[in-house]
Amino acid sequence: MEAGIGETMKIAISQHPISGVNSFENYCDRVEQRLQRLKMQRVSVVCMPEFGSYELTNLLDSEYSIEEQADAMQEFAFPLRDFYARLAKELDLCICTPSFIFRSDEGWRNRVWVASPDGVDFQDKIHPSIYEQDFLGVNGADQFKIFNCKGLKFIVCLGADIEIDEIINKAVQEGIKLIIMPAATDN
Repeated sequence: MEAGIGETMKIAISQHPISGVNSFENYCDRVEQRLQRLKMQRVSVVCMPEFGSYELTNLLDSEYSIEEQADAMQEFAFPLRDFYARLAKELDLCICTPSFIFRSDEGWRNRVWVASPDGVDFQDKIHPSIYEQDFLGVNGADQFKIFNCKGLKFIVCLGADIEIDEIINKAVQEGIKLIIMPAATDN
């Protein structure tokens, strides 16, 4: 991926099975090791998996319903965001975090934080799946944001957002060079 004249940028897509962790620190240690390996390979941008934060549900009461899990997961939201922000700065990476079912002022959202050496912002899924809407009460965001990391302009499309022509057309009109798409799918 070209970042500028004569520059090449490596982008990594992290794909791994969701497996249980025994503590928040254990989760962070595993992720940090993965990201350090990627940095040694001179990667600049990392896309983590949609719903990858669900590894943390292993730390919750196993009797919780899906709604109770989403509610209980909120205790990890800002520590998770801050963890990725720290790694982005320390490793000089742009990281699209695993998505997180997040309770915002606008209601439940499927959120990806975009952490870079310059700070953190977020993109909420615009078109949540029927599952996300019906079982988790997730609302869609109004629009995509344009991110700029190391001279690369990009957007993040979660899941089915990539299938919406108006999003893609508008991104192209805005001069977007990359669309990052964390997606969880069973087909």
